[in-house]
This record gives sequence, C-alpha cells and structure tokens, in this order.
Amino acid sequence: MWRLRILAIVLSVLRQTCADDASRSVLEAVSSANSTLQTSTGFVSCDVAMDGRVCTNGGTHMLLPRAKLFGICGHYNFDLQGMLDASGNEQHGQGFFERGPSLPAMGSSAVFQSSFAAIPALPCLLEGRDSSYTFWFHLLRDAASMTSGSQDTWCPMLHRGGTENGTMFRAPSISYSVGHPVRIKVEMTTRMAASGGGWGEVFKHEAILSHGVPLRNSWNHVAVVRHGSRLRLYLNGILDSSYETTGDSPLLEHPVFVGGTEGTRDQCKAPLMMDELRIYNRALGRDEITAEAAPALAGVGPAYVRLGCLHCTLQEAIDACAEGYHICTSLEQHTGALQVARVNGWVSKDTLVWTRAVANGGGSASSGVALGDGSEAAVGLGICCADLH
Repeated sequence: MWRLRILAIVLSVLRQTCADDASRSVLEAVSSANSTLQTSTGFVSCDVAMDGRVCTNGGTHMLLPRAKLFGICGHYNFDLQGMLDASGNEQHGQGFFERGPSLPAMGSSAVFQSSFAAIPALPCLLEGRDSSYTFWFHLLRDAASMTSGSQDTWCPMLHRGGTENGTMFRAPSISYSVGHPVRIKVEMTTRMAASGGGWGEVFKHEAILSHGVPLRNSWNHVAVVRHGSRLRLYLNGILDSSYETTGDSPLLEHPVFVGGTEGTRDQCKAPLMMDELRIYNRALGRDEITAEAAPALAGVGPAYVRLGCLHCTLQEAIDACAEGYHICTSLEQHTGALQVARVNGWVSKDTLVWTRAVANGGGSASSGVALGDGSEAAVGLGICCADLH
C-alpha cells in the first residue's frame, strides 16, 4: 500500500512539473508574440494554417470560423493581440494603442491617446460607391486633454483618405469636437461634373454636423452610411443627420486610420476608447443599425423615438414627425423618450419639450412652460414617438 502511495505522489509531482513547464512555454510564447506585435510594423501572419475542420474532445466539439456578414470588408473587435480582422478577409491593421474595457464587459477595447492605427486600402470598397462604417466609442472626460486644443479643433476617430495630386481626400472622415459640447462631423470628398460635360478634376469637400451631443464617459454608437448621393449619420441607432451631396464619390485606394492620424497626434490628446469597428461595402439598412446600437439606449428601442426638430415652433415640431410617428405624449416622454433625448444630447435643464397635449390645444410643455399669449413665438424640442397599434 505504501508503495502505491509513493508512486501516486511521484506521478503527481511529475504532472505538476510538466504542467508548470507547459505553462511557462505558453507564457513565453505569448510574451514573445506580444513583443513582436508591439515592435513590428508588419501585419500579423499565421504560423499554422489548416484548410479542414479542427475537432476536439473526441470529435464532439468543432472549431469553425465566424460567420461572415454580407458585404463586410473588415471587423475589428480589439479582443486579441494586434489589430486582427475578425471578418475572415485578412485585412489586418497595424499600430500602437493601449487596451481598455469593452462595451459588453467581455474582451477589450482599443484606447487611443496621441496614437492611431492604420488599415491598408480595402479592396472590397472599390466594388461600388456605397459603404457603411459602424463603431462604438467612449470619450473620457480628461481636463488636461479637453483644453489642449481650441474649440474649433476636430479630432478624427476614423479617417479613410490620403493625398493625391495635391488634393486631400476624405472618404469619409468622422471626427469629434474638442471641448464642450461634443459634436460629430462627417466629411466626404466628392467629385463634381466638369462644366464642359463628363467628369473632370473638380473636387469638393462636403460635411454634415450632428444635431446630437454624445455624452462623455459613456459608450456611444456611431454609424455613417453612404447610399448613392445620400450621406447619413446615426447616433445611438437614431438617424441624426442626412445630407444629399452634390458630387459623386471617387473610387480611390486609401488606407483607413483609426483613433487619429499622424497630423493630429499633438492636438488630439483626449483618451478615446473604441470597440467593434465594422466596415461594409454596402449601405446598411435602418433596422440593421438599430439592432446593433440597441444597448446604447438602456432598453428603449431606437426605432421607438425619432428626433423631430431642435429649437422649433410647435407647428414645425408637428410637421417634422414622419408618417407613423407623432409628437410624444407626456407619458411617452417619461417612459423612454426623454431618456433617449438625454443620451443623445438633445435636452438640457432649460429645454422646452413639446407634448402631444399641447399639439391638441391643451396642457403645457414638458418643461412646465404654459402656452398662453405669445406661444407662437416659443421654440422648443420636438420628439417624435412611433404609433403603436
């Protein structure tokens, strides 16, 4: 019996020693890979590649690649070392950035502060003129960085472009403003028709500015969609701005810069967290965007509320609601609509908000400002709620 006990102890020690050696080997390999990724300027490549399926546990568990979304060119979730493309298209990026917490508290996000990453020109974006860019961002409130630039300073979160023949192309550039309040600007370089007919070398920079004000120290979802000549900006799943460009989008090979650019490193020092960046070569539909951005509104569906108008009269607010929507009632405002308005920065403590009761000729606005003489001159916020049947 004592011999069996001694043998068991010896086997246990050997197993532990082998396990420790294996753990050290894995840690050394991970450390070596991390060092390579942090110092190399090249792209990540595989040491082992297999065409077939990989099964474990006697064939009961199968390792398969992730499902690929239709039209996706690149997906960057920042959960692994480096900037790997999770879409399966092998469009890996490169750059230096820190790691931070992710939106769903699983994995990690990228933290950019006077740094940036770059994705090489994506071939699939040359297949058509439609495109979409979606991502989550979290702008930290840092007193020093907020005062490092002027109020007119715009810091790029995502910039696809470059310089050709002396012209700076933005296709597009998505930036936020330094200071308070924070706004989002989307810029697009378009090509104009020459006066003599045909397409000439006439370019124009067109831009849209967000109505909403993204909250600092909070995760915000941004989607930019280029569909034909229409440029749309969604903030937290809700259509914020839409603009009909006068020119066409030229198909040019440009890299995508993430978190900043070389030219803005000194003036854009606010810590910026980014997660779940996706790039498509098609125009995403509204339902796709609202589904992806649903966590931003704390349980309120993005399709439930729309921005009618800012600083508008009562009649303008009524006319601003699209078919299938109406000016929110007081009950609808206090059961979700005002939460959406707060998250998207439509309201402040002094904002007058129009209600359906006021639109029907009675009651008062949500701010408590009663409508009496001179109410026609009053301006407020028009929030539109979906008709529920």
